[in-house]
Amino acid sequence: MARGYRSRHVSNKYNESLKEYLGCEDEILAYGFSVAAESVFYERPIEKTKIYKKYARCFKDDLVTVKKLKRQAVKYIKILESYYHDKIIENRARRTTRSLRH
Repeated sequence: MARGYRSRHVSNKYNESLKEYLGCEDEILAYGFSVAAESVFYERPIEKTKIYKKYARCFKDDLVTVKKLKRQAVKYIKILESYYHDKIIENRARRTTRSLRH
């Protein structure tokens, strides 16, 4: 059976419902934690995380929501870094020694 054509066009109704869902305060808190965890775990800036990029793309006309997400992510990053500070340093040292051996 041949593969069917799959349009990449997304309806406005879908975009609006996605914005309504992602713009909810509870979702901003939840996704803020996910952005922080990805940022800390992969040692990348908030703006380079996949979820932040999705929010920035979805809310390109509503920067207030993106700022709320970033503010929550910064709060969670501080908590995660203080909680896992020793683990983060240990992992960085382990990666450094591993890269030196190769």
